[in-house]
Amino acid sequence: MRKQQFSTTCALLLYLVINSFAASQRHNSIRGATVTKIAPVAEETEQNEAIPPADIQPPLIALLYNYQQLVTTGEAVQQGEASVWVENARTIRSQTLDYYIEGMPPFATFQIIIAQGMTCDQGADAIGGAYWNADQLEADPWVDVSIGAADAEGVISGVLSFSNGYSLDGNFGHALVVFDAVYGVRVACGVLLYNIPLDNAVTDTVEAA
Repeated sequence: MRKQQFSTTCALLLYLVINSFAASQRHNSIRGATVTKIAPVAEETEQNEAIPPADIQPPLIALLYNYQQLVTTGEAVQQGEASVWVENARTIRSQTLDYYIEGMPPFATFQIIIAQGMTCDQGADAIGGAYWNADQLEADPWVDVSIGAADAEGVISGVLSFSNGYSLDGNFGHALVVFDAVYGVRVACGVLLYNIPLDNAVTDTVEAA
């Protein structure tokens, strides 16, 4: 009887030792796998490399409003949007302008400028002429800058490159004006800002930073 109890006890102890060892091995395996997932060095490196340099700046954005309605009734009817961007906001080299405007006369051709003025709803004198840096450029770069013709639905969109001798920050707060290429009539206008207000304050005079 005692021999049988002793054998049973030994068998039980051996079972516990084996299971304890197996559990330890499973724990080490799981712990190792967890560490691998928590600290994927290569994956973190790739993510860090994807972070853009500090000198890449957000674009200037202008909500484009029907100019005639702004100056005659004060009503802000949005017709489109445009943005000006460049990789380095401090450069005065070529910048990119992309635009989308609707509600235009079908098949009419249009031109665009960044104006001297910093408002759209105070009339032509407040808007002024083309905005460019005579210390950097020999001639007005906005002469005959065409954005093409509207389609049959009155929509016009595209992308163009320009340099007016000012940096992105230098163009901040200035009016972006679209006008009829044949008659010279202003048809749309918006102020270039980094942050678009929720109301129609985009048409008000803006103080440059």
